[in-house]
Amino acid sequence: PYEIEALERGRDEGRVEGRAEGESTGRTRAQRDAILKILRLRFGSEAVTLAARIESIADGERLGRLLELAVTYADVATFETALD
Repeated sequence: PYEIEALERGRDEGRVEGRAEGESTGRTRAQRDAILKILRLRFGSEAVTLAARIESIADGERLGRLLELAVTYADVATFETALD
């Protein structure tokens, strides 16, 4: 009985952790996609050169700041300095 309860509890905790990780990964993907879309819409083909660098960023807070900068910076060169 105790072993079964422990296994079920462990399985449930694993599901919760897996779901949270999946949601975090989804948010990160959405932020990257939004940044790239905004840059393409604002600056056209110039933005393509930054795609690989943006794709390599996994920090959600940093991506959030970059999303704001993608909307507000005047040109791709200025935005690129934020990636360094």
